[in-house]
Amino acid sequence: MFLLRTLAFVALIVLLFYWLRRARAKTPERNSTSTQGLLRCTFCAVNFPASEAVTVDRDVYCCEAHSLAAQKSRE
Repeated sequence: MFLLRTLAFVALIVLLFYWLRRARAKTPERNSTSTQGLLRCTFCAVNFPASEAVTVDRDVYCCEAHSLAAQKSRE
């Protein structure tokens, strides 16, 4: 009787582990759009979303302050 209970318990644990593993595999991964469309600031080399870009000539900056600082350093 003890052996039967032990086998049933082990089978239950194995099924639970299998079920949890499959449930985790089915969950959608994080939205990959957060990594798409990133640009690198010419001044500070920080990656930022393309929607926040400040473009001067061919250079791309993360903010207006960095674009102004880069222009001042060129002068």
